[in-house]
Amino acid sequence: MGKNVQVRDMAIYIFEMTIIALFGAILCRETEKRTKLYITLCFFMLTFVAGIRSVNVGVDTEQFCRAYQMIGMTPWNNLLSSFRYEWAFLLLCKVLNYISVNPQLLLIVSSILINAPLGVFIFRNSSSAALSSFLYVGLGLYASNMNIMREAIAVSFVLIAFEMLKVNRSLLFFLFVGIASGFHQTAPFLVILWPLWRLGFNRKSILVYVTLFIVSFIFAYQISNLIASLLGREQLYNSVFTGSNYFGALFKALLALFIAVIVLNYFRVGQRGGIQLSKIDQFYCHMLMLWILFSILGMQIQIFSRLCMYFNVFAIVGITCALRFIENAGERVFIMLLLGVVALSYFIIVGLFRPEWQGVIPYEVGVDFSGCISLIIR
Repeated sequence: MGKNVQVRDMAIYIFEMTIIALFGAILCRETEKRTKLYITLCFFMLTFVAGIRSVNVGVDTEQFCRAYQMIGMTPWNNLLSSFRYEWAFLLLCKVLNYISVNPQLLLIVSSILINAPLGVFIFRNSSSAALSSFLYVGLGLYASNMNIMREAIAVSFVLIAFEMLKVNRSLLFFLFVGIASGFHQTAPFLVILWPLWRLGFNRKSILVYVTLFIVSFIFAYQISNLIASLLGREQLYNSVFTGSNYFGALFKALLALFIAVIVLNYFRVGQRGGIQLSKIDQFYCHMLMLWILFSILGMQIQIFSRLCMYFNVFAIVGITCALRFIENAGERVFIMLLLGVVALSYFIIVGLFRPEWQGVIPYEVGVDFSGCISLIIR
């Protein structure tokens, strides 16, 4: 069972979602300049809150902070042999230790590395920056990123790689996927984006994904054994979800299925209306199908749940791109409000009844601002 959590313990996150919604209504209209201002303000807020959190906020935060201090004390030539972490994360921690041994610096820098590229990605690709930003917090991605620091940074580099893919810079795409792999060993799987960007999306694609799902579901354990052994993480990533964790995975899978089916339907509405889906629209269809696939497979095996994180970020943008095919403005607003309410409800339900899933509730500040003010006054 979760801790005794009240709504007030989630106040900081509800405040963030309120600001995202209000600023979205005011700024996310008419001009690109206003949308850029909106993204800058909102993601500065999200980065600031995540960066100044205490080591008690996030299930894995304390572990990363301890590792940061140990990495700082370890000689360069012993880094790779002394830790299970990937080379880029070790390099980041080692370099930051020359600036400060205080692990709060790691939390601040990682928050920037995680949230800044995502903000740029939403600005450049989302048809509704406000809805994408709201879903980022409401669907739990923001909270997850305060736990899975290494993978969250890897996701950011994958987003940069995607921008390279859009302008046909294949070498840079593979370079950034390689850097992402230096933060988390699951990132090499994302080379799949390269062929998916070049493939269209039609009824045959849906048939392929259904077949892939059936095969993957039947042989889930065999596939997970293979992936975990290749990563050298059998104990970490080959575990089976049980009890509360299984309920959490099921809850997330049903949520992903509900949202993705609605969104894919609107992409189909556009096609039936004689609109040719753009290359990027078809790419988002692939991302939504993979989101469903790994969300459902993640109910069984942890490694699939981890892989799902890469497609979550594409989903929160793909959702908004599909909604532009709704011709009726009232229906479009209704669907956007429905998605917002679903996301907010999900966040509050998980926060109240299963706060231990992410460990970010209640929120605590880890920076002593009174001490900083005293130093400035002196």
